[in-house]
Amino acid sequence: MAVSAMTTTLDFNAGNTATRSASGAPAQQFQVAGNAGGAVTVEFSSTAAAPAEQLTEDDKLALTLDDLAYRSLLLGFGFLTIGIISGAVWANE
Repeated sequence: MAVSAMTTTLDFNAGNTATRSASGAPAQQFQVAGNAGGAVTVEFSSTAAAPAEQLTEDDKLALTLDDLAYRSLLLGFGFLTIGIISGAVWANE
């Protein structure tokens, strides 16, 4: 039985990364490997040729607000889930 493997490495720019490459654009790299058996492996890695830039106060505020919004959404969707489940149980009675 012959098994063939395929490996592909792609570079792409992702605007939401904190590190920058030498060209000034953020860089991400991922590798996809698959075989004839149907298994697929995806590996993500960051590449940074230059050290991370210092964040300004506006950047720090934006990151703080982003984190607050993320945590608020987690809490809100948690309560929404509990509300939907409890409403379904109540309606089923």
